[in-house]
Amino acid sequence: MTLPGLTTTDNIDTVINWGLGTDSTAYLAKMLTDPTAYGIDLDRTVVLYMATGSEWPETRLLVEEFMLPLLREHGVRFVQLARNGRLAADGITVLDDSRNTERLLTAQTAIRYVAAAYPERTARLPR
Repeated sequence: MTLPGLTTTDNIDTVINWGLGTDSTAYLAKMLTDPTAYGIDLDRTVVLYMATGSEWPETRLLVEEFMLPLLREHGVRFVQLARNGRLAADGITVLDDSRNTERLLTAQTAIRYVAAAYPERTARLPR
């Protein structure tokens, strides 16, 4: 099975799916602040986030104030993704792939990006 934004040559052994909720954020914060306690090598870790459209504006602000600095401080690779449409066949776009992310990309940003990149799919994008 392949994951969007990752290849088999990426040398990754830990993938964290971050949904921005309290549970996944608490888990991520634990992993970032004490990775050796959990046997995690942060250099070989990637955090995936899917812009879904249900992000609260406050969540984006809190993520940018507290969690993105932690990710940057530890040099963790952060991959931001978006669906290209409502159908699985439409695929997924990598919006950002960085170890120095400054901004959380929301679904509105993702929709604009995907609409520009795939105009033939614009009619199927969530509104």
